[in-house]
Amino acid sequence: MGRTIAILLVLTLLSGCRERDPEEVAESFVGALEAYRDRPRTANLEYAWKLLDETSQAPFAERAKAASAALGVKVEPWTMMSYDGLVRGDRLLHVEALAVEDGRARVAVSYGWAVPKEAGGPAEEPKPRELALVQTDDGWKVELPLGAPEKPTAPAGGAEAAP
Repeated sequence: MGRTIAILLVLTLLSGCRERDPEEVAESFVGALEAYRDRPRTANLEYAWKLLDETSQAPFAERAKAASAALGVKVEPWTMMSYDGLVRGDRLLHVEALAVEDGRARVAVSYGWAVPKEAGGPAEEPKPRELALVQTDDGWKVELPLGAPEKPTAPAGGAEAAP
């Protein structure tokens, strides 16, 4: 976890010097969600939320507004975020740009396990997750939804599963 926070700090400091590329933004986004998973602090979610494009931020802002009205207290939009379905494994291995053109990017994020298979860890490495990013006036931003959802497999015999 300390490594993730150190990486976020360095990337934040460097971001003032030059525009970050899509890989750096994706790594910062996932790093903030990993940091939240490991130690739930809303500052991590706020940082991740700021790395989303405006269109992706809108549903969180709407949910926060509705929650604020229902509860009678101010609810921040980043508290509506969840890392479910994005962070896989228990550590980020690497981030690789798959395509960058015309202000859009696709980035593969690969995860691993701290305990390798040989030492009793999970049998398979988690599958990489694809992120889409868009270039804005404020630099690269992550777009939702976060990659295509994994499709459930049909049960044996070809019949569709009951809902």
